[in-house]
Amino acid sequence: MATIQTIQKKLDEEKTRLQKQLATLSAEDPLSGDMTEAHESGEDATRTAAHDRNIALRREVEMMLADVMDATKRVKEGTYGKCEVCHDAIEPARLALMPTAGLCMRCQQREEKRS
Repeated sequence: MATIQTIQKKLDEEKTRLQKQLATLSAEDPLSGDMTEAHESGEDATRTAAHDRNIALRREVEMMLADVMDATKRVKEGTYGKCEVCHDAIEPARLALMPTAGLCMRCQQREEKRS
């Protein structure tokens, strides 16, 4: 299993990447500027649709960033790698693929069945 320092570095890199992605999405939002010109040219529906897609992407990135922040908190608290439900160790292969995982596979499957 990777060391805590390696995991923290990976989480920090992911946090930086996601923050940059959020900044880019915010800057590229088609409705962040003046709508007068778009309305006059008939492009307002197209810009509104693009804005809606942009918002959906930003929400998804924000959720991913929240997962990274939560995993970082668990590292600092010394609970990283432990399932938040049953407190057993999360499978190393799962953490290697998904460093933000807070649940072991068994508890994750139970959560998915409830949804």
